Amino acid sequence: MQGLYILSEIKRKMRAAVFLKGTASAFFVIVGAVGLWGTDAGTLPKLILCGLFLGALGDVLLNARYFAGKRENALFVAGVLSFFLGHVMYLIVLMSVSQSRVPVIIAAAVVSAVIICVMLRVVKASVPMKILGGVYVTTVVLMAVAAVGNALSIQTTDRILFAVGAVLFLASDLILIFNTFGERSKMLWSAICLALYYPGQLLIALSLYF
Repeated sequence: MQGLYILSEIKRKMRAAVFLKGTASAFFVIVGAVGLWGTDAGTLPKLILCGLFLGALGDVLLNARYFAGKRENALFVAGVLSFFLGHVMYLIVLMSVSQSRVPVIIAAAVVSAVIICVMLRVVKASVPMKILGGVYVTTVVLMAVAAVGNALSIQTTDRILFAVGAVLFLASDLILIFNTFGERSKMLWSAICLALYYPGQLLIALSLYF
């Protein structure tokens, strides 16, 4: 489904692209739901599933903006907000089980500061969009750093899967930001972004099986 979605975007068949992207995203939500099916899962695993759903919703909103006319920016912001809330869900889970919150926050602050400095130089966007991007990037970096920190402190299958997925998700988001708001968008980078994003979400979904 991911491959078909990329092909539809290359051919500029955007209506098909919305359907295919939504379907591809539905798969990682289904994978996560099956992982929890019939289990006596607590609140934290359910928050991960909620994060997966918000990610899928964000996917649909971001592509639906191509048909929104004057509401294009509103749908873009709604899509980013959906992703942001999904990351918040992941972050609540990660920080709840973290054994090293202070080092994680410090490391995330340093990494975020470096990325935001580069963004301010490269990204061409309005000041509100840059602020929104800065908040979003900081949240994603904190999520990825927390996931890696958790996996390093206690090396269990679920933590390792989540950490790799979170790093892929972060890389995908950064590529998306620079490709969307850089001087010139390239389809190759869009394909690479998706090639990282879907495996990242699937790995996070698969962590629920452990």
